[in-house]
Amino acid sequence: ESLVLLNGGVCPEAYATRPIQHLLSSPLGRWIGPRIPRRAFERTVAGLFGAGTPPPPGLLDDFWALLNHGQGRRISHQVGRFYIERLALRDRLVAPLVARAVPVRLINGSADPNSGAHMARRYREVVPHADVVALDGIGHWPQIEAPMALLRALHGFAQSIGTPALDGAT
Repeated sequence: ESLVLLNGGVCPEAYATRPIQHLLSSPLGRWIGPRIPRRAFERTVAGLFGAGTPPPPGLLDDFWALLNHGQGRRISHQVGRFYIERLALRDRLVAPLVARAVPVRLINGSADPNSGAHMARRYREVVPHADVVALDGIGHWPQIEAPMALLRALHGFAQSIGTPALDGAT
């Protein structure tokens, strides 16, 4: 009945890929993926957080464990290609957002280098009267970096569309 988006490549043409994504998507990706050093991985992931909201202790350990689960680095070159597929399917993915079949709110961490303020700007160009909440200084993971601001934005959206399930939430 409604949709809330968080820092995604909602307009694939505006998604800013990281250098490692280009490498993983290249013919060398199959070789590079299993050999990604932990330090490079941590630097890349930490760079997705806002300057004032670094990853909490242990989170990079958890992300590293997830990447390695089931030999995940072996297929990281395939997973990292998502931006190429989104570009190819751009019109199909964006059309429902433009059609506004359901109420949509984009909650955007403006400091996200992949899909931050530049993505929100493009979304506003593509979707007339777009509902966007910009979280200044927040990076790729608003739910981790600013959970209370995210909750307020969710609650405000629920109230604006009359969703009773969240009435009274703080």
